[in-house]
Amino acid sequence: MPVDCVFGTHRVLEPQYSLPQPAWKLDNNMVIYESELLIAVETLNVNSVSFAQIYNECEGDREKIADKILKIVSSRGKLHNPITGTGGMLIGRIKEIGAKYLNSQNLIVGDKIASLTSLSLTPLKIHKIKGIHMNTAQIDVQAEAVLFHSAPIVKVPDDLPLSEVMAVLDEAGAPMQAWKLVQQHDTVLIMGAGGKLGLLCAFAARQKLGDSGKIIGLVKTGKSAKRIKYAQVFDEIICADALKSVQTLKEIFGAYNLADITIDCINCPGTETLAVLATRARGTVFFANLASNYNIASLTAEGIGKDINIFAYKGYSDGHAEFAIKLLKQNDTLRRMLSARFESNNKLKTVKSTTGNLDLDSKVLKSFGLENYVFESDEMKQILKNVLRVAMYDCTVLITGESGVGKEILAQAAHKGSGRTNASLIKINCASIPQTLLESEFFGYEAGSFTGARNQGKMGIFEAAQGGTLFLDEIGELPIELQVKLLRAIQEKEIYRVGGIKPIKVDVRILAATNKKFKKKWWKRVTFERICFID
Repeated sequence: MPVDCVFGTHRVLEPQYSLPQPAWKLDNNMVIYESELLIAVETLNVNSVSFAQIYNECEGDREKIADKILKIVSSRGKLHNPITGTGGMLIGRIKEIGAKYLNSQNLIVGDKIASLTSLSLTPLKIHKIKGIHMNTAQIDVQAEAVLFHSAPIVKVPDDLPLSEVMAVLDEAGAPMQAWKLVQQHDTVLIMGAGGKLGLLCAFAARQKLGDSGKIIGLVKTGKSAKRIKYAQVFDEIICADALKSVQTLKEIFGAYNLADITIDCINCPGTETLAVLATRARGTVFFANLASNYNIASLTAEGIGKDINIFAYKGYSDGHAEFAIKLLKQNDTLRRMLSARFESNNKLKTVKSTTGNLDLDSKVLKSFGLENYVFESDEMKQILKNVLRVAMYDCTVLITGESGVGKEILAQAAHKGSGRTNASLIKINCASIPQTLLESEFFGYEAGSFTGARNQGKMGIFEAAQGGTLFLDEIGELPIELQVKLLRAIQEKEIYRVGGIKPIKVDVRILAATNKKFKKKWWKRVTFERICFID
């Protein structure tokens, strides 16, 4: 079987030769190739970070949420949130099996399956959204999806409610990873213990610990603290704000007896500092979801001279789905607690976010470095709110507007409100650099790569901004030729110096601005179609 059919690159429309997950657009024609499965999709379980972002952008309006999801799928051929970079998972029934699909599980048409592959790389076509369950981020649909041979799937058990299965499978990689990392007699701190992910990791940790060790649950509200006492897996429950790292550290541990392992299940950035501070030297920090910033944690540990092991959520582990389902079956208390969360669905009124209903008071403006500016018109206030809403997500942002309207100020606010605020913000005016020097300024060069090159070579602005933010003003002045290489830097997170043959990994967030108004046809050709667009 050709490799491209195994991994799905034959479905990639933009950019060519990319894998389906980082690709901007997939072919979602539901006529399957011989190596594929066609699924009649019944329910989508949207990633919690993605759903919270969409919810807040749409201000909780069901019709707007449905319209937003349909637009993402229509434009990208998959449910891949361009702001959070995440998708979710699906449950459905097998509709057709390709003649050359390697059917190792003996699947037949009609089998109910869950795809353990993210919706961010799954060709999807939604015909109708039938219902949105706000509290579970589950969406009932009439839809079809294509699964590649490489996509892991699991048959859905008939003896468990579908809502519970989907909720657990969507987080399945994390509890098994937590179980592997926890050792007997450990003191385990679970941040965000009141959420679904926190509960799953807590039950997995208790299974490993048995009667040994200690599990401390950190929640933000007294209501959550009261609710999770019912789980009977926590030895201690602390109610405090994880964003107030030093204060909360004192409330949990005082000055001594830090955690052997800290599991951060909070789905918003900014909690990395507490996770590092709360963990003993040579202990372990595990970020159990995709919202945390691994680089901030590493820099924090470096800054305080603490040697710790840091693990990021990796999504897939062999047998993780079976582990999660078994965990659910073995713990009636866990099932009842999850069911109680789902039953409260109709009572849900809001999904809270640090910027969900943002009031632009002096305290908020100061926190984003905007205390010296006045935002008077309703239009400008809305634009600022949009900037602050996307600031926390590590997405590329393009800000457009006439010269002098404050695009750079908004870019500074986006950096200030991000998880990279303690790292560099490097500003470059693309129009001020001669075109012949652009590539070497962006990516640097190796020694002797051209006449006049420094003997020791030179670092480019991407390397200089490592771990931080790069603001490219007047991005519209860049030649198309450079944008191909800029695309690789953004999408693949690696660059080549001029004259170099070794790829250099870079971790840089791009903020860009232009005073040009792009025509739609031209816009689709340029790198920054992969952005959050703010005008």
